[in-house]
Amino acid sequence: MDVRNENQILFEEILNAWLEDVRQTHAISTYVKYTRIVKKHIQPYFKDIPLTQITPAFLRQFSDDLKQLAKKSKEEQDAADKAFPEIKMDFSIGDVYSHTMIQTAVMITNMTMKMAFRRGLIDEWNAIPCSRRKKRTLVQVLSTEEQMKLEEYIKENWSQTGFGIYLCLYTGMRLGEICALKWENINIREGYLTVCSTVQRLSIEQENGNNKSMLFITPPKSDTSMRKIPFPSFLVPALEQISKASSKDSFLLKSKSKAPMDPRTFQYQYKRFLCKAGIPYYNFHTLRHTFATRCITSGMDPKTLSEILGHADIKITMDYYFHSSFEFKKNQIEKLVALA
Repeated sequence: MDVRNENQILFEEILNAWLEDVRQTHAISTYVKYTRIVKKHIQPYFKDIPLTQITPAFLRQFSDDLKQLAKKSKEEQDAADKAFPEIKMDFSIGDVYSHTMIQTAVMITNMTMKMAFRRGLIDEWNAIPCSRRKKRTLVQVLSTEEQMKLEEYIKENWSQTGFGIYLCLYTGMRLGEICALKWENINIREGYLTVCSTVQRLSIEQENGNNKSMLFITPPKSDTSMRKIPFPSFLVPALEQISKASSKDSFLLKSKSKAPMDPRTFQYQYKRFLCKAGIPYYNFHTLRHTFATRCITSGMDPKTLSEILGHADIKITMDYYFHSSFEFKKNQIEKLVALA
């Protein structure tokens, strides 16, 4: 039990205790993500402030200040995009202050105060609400013509990278999932693959205070992300051919050291494929969006698609694809017939 005067206990001390709990009970990717947000956004703001001075009004001000920084970052990003329209990147300035980051930062401060309350360090605790998510924008997908061009280029220039891209186009796998896929996870005879892990590059703080980037193979982001995905039969000949030169315990996409391919490396190779195929740059997740959109226009029901994509809630699938896809709207409107 802490016998110090309550005014001597700093918010940061309880924050660090909560973070240590996360380290012991959560996936390493979650711990790294929270640590990054704590060190960049929370610790500097709450430095040397006694726990007793943290009021709901103070926490709301913290949330509002993050939103102001987000607005400023968005303006800077727009200015950069206008000045250099030819440069397109996966990462943007605005990502640093994204809605998800702000929501997570507010959640962390709420959980820290909750821990303080449970330890009897404060008399009352009322969580401040997280800001509502902004309205979803239309997802980016490859047009039918672009997808055909990409597939033709892949078949004309067959390679490990090309087949990985092709497989993502027809399974909707995430970048980390395809990099973690082993041949033992692929049942060619039954026509399905099993997603049971993901590869992530995480920045880990070393004892000397420096960060070191390392690859980790971890369970998927949620229980629903661990799933079986059936694949179309036209993929079987290619899978059979490639599997002959691979051992069961090897990765489908592997580096020279036979370790899983770094997602950054695969992403870079994917970008080169698009360029050589004469297709404008789209981020890697566009392959997943394209798969989902094609499934919808082919008549797949929401529940089935949601399970294949590994969404935690069918509402996510509906919001992202059935409610926002222009191709879905067009497909539905074509069902109307003239009455006269």
